[in-house]
Amino acid sequence: MKRKWKAAVWSPTRQVAQATEGEGGSSQLAELKAVQLALDIAEREKWPKLYLYTDSWMVANALWGWLEKWKKANWQRRGKPIWAADEWKDIATRVEKLPVKVCHVDAHVPKSQANEEHRNNKQVNQAAKIEVSKIDLDWQHKGELFLARWAHDASGHQGRDATYKWARDRGVDLTMDSISQVIHDCETCAAIKQAKWVKPLWYGGRWSKYKYGEAWQIDYITLPQTRQGKRYVLTMVEATTGWLETYPVPHATARNTILGLEKQVLWRHGTPKRIESDNGTHFKNSLINNWAREHGIEWVYHIPYHAPASGKIERYNGLLKTTLKALGGGSFKNWEQHLAKATWLVNTRGSTNRAGPAQSESIHTVDGEKVPVVHVRGLHVQKQQMSNSSSISHFLLLALADTRQLQLLHFCLFLGISLAALLGNGLIISAVACGHHLHTPMFFFLLNLALTDLGSICTTVPKAMHNSLWDTRTISYNGCAAQVFLLIFFLGSELALLTIMCYDRYVSICKPLHYGTLLGSRACAHMAAAAWASAFLNALMHTANTFSLPLCHGNALGQFFCEMPQILKLSCSKSYLRKLGLIAVSVCLVLGCFVFIVFSYVQIFRAVLRIPSEQGRHKAFSTCLPHLAVLSLFLSTSIFAYLKPPSISSPSLDLALSVLYSVVPPALNPLIYSLRNQELKAAVWRLMTGWF
Repeated sequence: MKRKWKAAVWSPTRQVAQATEGEGGSSQLAELKAVQLALDIAEREKWPKLYLYTDSWMVANALWGWLEKWKKANWQRRGKPIWAADEWKDIATRVEKLPVKVCHVDAHVPKSQANEEHRNNKQVNQAAKIEVSKIDLDWQHKGELFLARWAHDASGHQGRDATYKWARDRGVDLTMDSISQVIHDCETCAAIKQAKWVKPLWYGGRWSKYKYGEAWQIDYITLPQTRQGKRYVLTMVEATTGWLETYPVPHATARNTILGLEKQVLWRHGTPKRIESDNGTHFKNSLINNWAREHGIEWVYHIPYHAPASGKIERYNGLLKTTLKALGGGSFKNWEQHLAKATWLVNTRGSTNRAGPAQSESIHTVDGEKVPVVHVRGLHVQKQQMSNSSSISHFLLLALADTRQLQLLHFCLFLGISLAALLGNGLIISAVACGHHLHTPMFFFLLNLALTDLGSICTTVPKAMHNSLWDTRTISYNGCAAQVFLLIFFLGSELALLTIMCYDRYVSICKPLHYGTLLGSRACAHMAAAAWASAFLNALMHTANTFSLPLCHGNALGQFFCEMPQILKLSCSKSYLRKLGLIAVSVCLVLGCFVFIVFSYVQIFRAVLRIPSEQGRHKAFSTCLPHLAVLSLFLSTSIFAYLKPPSISSPSLDLALSVLYSVVPPALNPLIYSLRNQELKAAVWRLMTGWF
């Protein structure tokens, strides 16, 4: 029989199903063609990323990790070419260019339980009537081990009993012996046992450094009484990415809600090392206790309520209830039908209005683009594979604010600071370059310092302004590497120039008769060139070493710009010695400059104190004050940002300190140097009056 296939996708942004058809294939081939069709739509409409919802475990598992294994094995499995190798190669090539998030959803649900996403699935099924006499995946003619391997992989590498229950719920009866054999031979399970504690299989981020370091936060929301009484929704928020999952439950109490689903939820997402609760033993019973003991999970009771850590899930609970009410036209009527869409809107920061879903605005992502969702339905789970430096195409920067108003405020603030820095440093550069009477060693080094200030603020602020204005967080891999290199280069140049300027002050005060000899034009040029060259080599070495480290903890950075310490936090633990070497080199360079500066100023103070007249001492000190102020601002903010005690660390404090040492000094340095320098102020004034 010559069979036909028909692949269809459904995109909420178009509100239509799109399909393509052919001959000589099977239902599995149609699933592959549907993925290719979805990629065609995403590429044609220039979507920033593709959220793919599919009811095919084959497609989901391939995109979650099998493609990488097949690619490394030269598209072979057990010495034979894989099925549909050409289609898989095409998909693998295209997903490298377009970020794809995959979620597997149930194929069918009863009509009485269907919500909007389930109706979307029905629409797709109607558009893709596959004319085959028999489904290719015939369980009765597959081997026992094949079915056991399928159930074990598809259920998320659960244990023997959980795999058996998972398969039985889907109408497949397996023997315990076959499941045990599959688990014994499973490479993923072996790696999990070797790791001593299990990271969830989807886990690609890094542990969030909250007070208690949660991987997931579990809570519930209570919906108003209906005809059936109160209803509860179990909510889970992934602590590093902020991904929300929701589970409607029929139980009559909040305690039963948690206890009834906690075991299933943790089975689904991986076994944690520790479970902590700020509700004492309220959410624990014999079932959970036996399960925790069996899997070696430590229970921590009576931890204090911690607002920064718990605030994330409470904020999402509020957003979820608000969105459900908006989708229900101002009430929670038919909330079960709207729950999946409300969850999606919260995760993508979509927009709704009180007119209801039919008249709502187009759903938008955090990037401001249309949501490229294909075949949306069911509960939402974000699946991620373990990432490394070869698969990371971009990094996620720290968001400066959650609300649009604060983002625009940050944009205006950064715009004002950057304009002040450009104006101040630009005037100093122009005044020194155009004023022949300012062609002295002190002003020559000041010109170089202004160049470093311009470079450092132009490295970090424009990208931060762009992200705040367009509500994005991403930066490309190459862009992040360039930002790290330029930041180290300009900050290293600034430290070297401040050290040289300290030597300039030392010679002018302690050895004034030798000033022209020790700081001639050629000597100044050589010292400036040495400062720039050493900073360049230092930046090149640190950037190359940093980005050659394997990255095992995702791509989320805890900073609004790329910097070396944040990249090192994402690297694997095996790279400990290399990370230690990078830190040691940086500490030695900074410590060497710091010791030289301290020694120079000790000599300067001793020389100044030997001056007999008070006017002479005041004049000598006044020449050092601007340099001391700039040096103190630079070193104090940097040292406090990197060496502050962990006990006082907080996201808001870290953000404020990063702004202080990376953005504020370039804007304040011109003001500090021009306040007490009459020659510089006069030159700037003549320059400005000459322009106008």
